[in-house]
Parts: sequence; structure tokens; C-alpha cells
Amino acid sequence: MQQEIERLLEQLTSNSSISTSPSMSMTDTSSILSTSLLSSTSLQGSFVSGVVNTTGATTTTSVASTTTSSTRQTQQPKTTQSPKKTQHMMQSATLDLKHLWKQLRAEIIRLKQKNVELAQQIMQVQKSKEETIVAEEVEQLKLDNTRLSLAKKEVEDNLSKLGAKLSALETEKQNLWKLQEQTRKELINLKENVIKLTEENEKLSKMEIRASNQTNIEIEKLKKEKRSLEEKLLSVTDSSKSQKEITQLTNKLKEARTTREKLEKLLREQRLQIEEMDTKNRELRLKITSLENCTSNTNK
Repeated sequence: MQQEIERLLEQLTSNSSISTSPSMSMTDTSSILSTSLLSSTSLQGSFVSGVVNTTGATTTTSVASTTTSSTRQTQQPKTTQSPKKTQHMMQSATLDLKHLWKQLRAEIIRLKQKNVELAQQIMQVQKSKEETIVAEEVEQLKLDNTRLSLAKKEVEDNLSKLGAKLSALETEKQNLWKLQEQTRKELINLKENVIKLTEENEKLSKMEIRASNQTNIEIEKLKKEKRSLEEKLLSVTDSSKSQKEITQLTNKLKEARTTREKLEKLLREQRLQIEEMDTKNRELRLKITSLENCTSNTNK
């Protein structure tokens, strides 16, 4: 639009084109002016109307007189006008057009400046919007960063707690392995002790049987000796033997009784030992069973 206005105004204000056509009539001049004004009006709209109004009474009068004279000339028969008058009118129209062009140019410059200002304002508004959006995004990123930091700290705390739990579990596992190894060794020792106690128990049982048999034999012998001594005592008493023989027989009888008591005591002691060995054996077996259960649970 601006280029079209400049082209039309250059056509109107070109002195060379006007001077090279001295034979141009007022009708042609008025038609060029009218065409230029109409083109400017159609292109600029209300803006050109305002500019034309600001040109003052001189421009309006000049254009009106030019238009009126051209109209009269078209209505009257064609007469030859003086070149001086024609040149004067063309110079007047040229000055008016130059003045109009200056005003149009000034208005165009003002509009360009206004467009620049509006563009700057638009850019400033867009920049403000972008800055606002960026600030909101920055705040959102800060909030997200804060949340991530808190989440990271929580995860680190949880990892630290898990590490402590794993360390405790590892320590407990090592202790259980040590306890299992110790229990296994104790179990082996207990089994060996059970085997030894079983062997000793068998030996004691055999000794008890032998002692019992020997004791029974001795008791039988003592009983026989007792009966024999009693018979001898009776026979001695009946035959009125000496007191010395009676005393000897009595002493032998006492010795036999003492021996019998010793043998019975030894037999009771052996039985007590066997009972104690049986009790220890049962306790060891219970302990072995408990340790085996504990070991199986640990392996699971």
C-alpha cells in the first residue's frame, strides 16, 4: 500500500513529466489530480481524508478551483489558453501536491513509528508473558526439585536403614553359623560321650552281672559256712568243747556276715552307678535330639 502511494505521488510531483507536456490541458491536469486523490483515498481510507482536511483551505480551494475550471472548460467550447496561465496553474497544483506529499510522508513516518512502538509493545508483552511462563516453570521445577530432594533423602534413609538391617542380619547369620558349628561339634562330642557311656554301661552291666553272680556265690558259700558253723557250734556245745573253738567259730561267723554285708553294699553301689549312667544316657539322648532339631531348623 505504501509503495502504491509513493508511486502515485511520484507521478503527481514529477516536474519533468509536467514540463515535458506543455500542451497538457487543464482537463488532463485535473483528471490526474482527481485520479491521484481517488487512488489515495481508496488506499488510505479515512487517513487520507484527515490529511486532506489538514492541508488547509489553500489546498481545498486550489483543488476546487482546478476542478471547477476544468469542468467549465469541458462544458465550454475548447479555446486555446495561454501557456503562461497553464504553467502557473500547473505550478500551483504541483506545489499543492508537494505539500500534500510532505504531509502524507510525515503521516506515513508517524504511522511507521507507531507501528514500531506497537511492535515493541507487543514484543514487550510477549516477553513479559514468556518471562511469566518461564518464572512459573522455574517455580514448578523448584518445587519438583524439592520433592525429588525429599524423595531422594527418604530413599537414602530407607537404604541406610536397610543397610543396617542387612548388616544386623549378616551378623546374626554369622552368629548362627558359629552356633551351628559349635552345636555340631557339641553334638559330635555328645555322640562320642553317648557311645562311651553306652560302652561303660555295658561294662558296668556285665560287671554287675558278674558281681551279682559272685555275690550270690559268696552268699551261698557264706550260707553254707554259716550252716556248717552253726552245726559245728551245736556239735561243740553238745560235746562240751572248749570255749576257744566256740570263739573261733563265732568270729568266723561274724567275718562271714561282714563279708556278706560288704558284698551287698558293693552290689548296691554298682546298681546306683548303673542307674546314674542310665540317667545320664537318657539326658544325653534328649540333648542330642534337641540339638538335631535345632540344626535342622537352622538349615531350613
